[in-house]
Amino acid sequence: MSVYLAYLAVIIIWSTTPLTVQWSTESDPFFAVAIRMMLGIIGCWLFIAIKKINIPFSKKVIPIYLVTGISLFLAMSLVYWSAQYIPSGWISVLFGLSPIITAIFATLFLSENNLSLFKIIGMMLGFTGLALVFSSGLQFNATAIWGLITCLMAVIITGISAVLIKQLNIDAQLSGIQTNIGGLTIAVPFFIVSWLWFSDTTIPDIPLRSGISIVYLGFIGTTVGFSLYYFLLKNLEATRVSLIALITPITALILGSWLNNEPIIDKVWLGAGFICAGLICFELKKEEKSKKVKPNVIH
Repeated sequence: MSVYLAYLAVIIIWSTTPLTVQWSTESDPFFAVAIRMMLGIIGCWLFIAIKKINIPFSKKVIPIYLVTGISLFLAMSLVYWSAQYIPSGWISVLFGLSPIITAIFATLFLSENNLSLFKIIGMMLGFTGLALVFSSGLQFNATAIWGLITCLMAVIITGISAVLIKQLNIDAQLSGIQTNIGGLTIAVPFFIVSWLWFSDTTIPDIPLRSGISIVYLGFIGTTVGFSLYYFLLKNLEATRVSLIALITPITALILGSWLNNEPIIDKVWLGAGFICAGLICFELKKEEKSKKVKPNVIH
């Protein structure tokens, strides 16, 4: 799989994730995320068994697994909790902040020129688009505000972890599936404990839509999505990977309109235009050397 195909796949998966996360919490959020991650790690182990991929456990890779696992547990727990109180589209909107958050931390910790003029203009255009899309839809109340704050914390954790994982992986050179399974191995016990601690230990009644969503998120969202995400982090700038979050609010909104009959007003299309313009502007000043480098592929 090429970098470009992986990028497109992550966009598709992330576009469907907010809605399916919200559907999956119709049973119990802590149960839903725990089962999702257990299915995800099963899928990862099956994949590496078939492909006969080695999972290293050296001093270089243990910190990567720890950062990946802890950040995964914290971020996903916060997202699933917030999904009970805010619409699925809002989750995608808040994760649209990740390019700026990632750029700030990448500038501090990585040798990436993330805050060049063209990149800043591109990001600002993108977030202007996001503001236009959702300016008429955000209605705050006490519960929703807490949901937004919680989800924003997840966005910040995700941005920080993206930079740390990329920095730690410079020497280790782990593949996406290796990073994913190492992180899940750390995270899954925490998810199980949180389910047993915060929820009833009995298995809740699971509506059909919720069950399908959990299975989809487990095998597609976790096994495939996370592995491709870590693969992109290894092969692209951290901020360029995070730009996926500028696209997915629009695609998630279209899916919401199609599946939930949510109306799309003119501001949405205007916002989409700003986002596309921002992405184009962001790409205007590519380094010349990047034109000479062929995209990496997964063997």
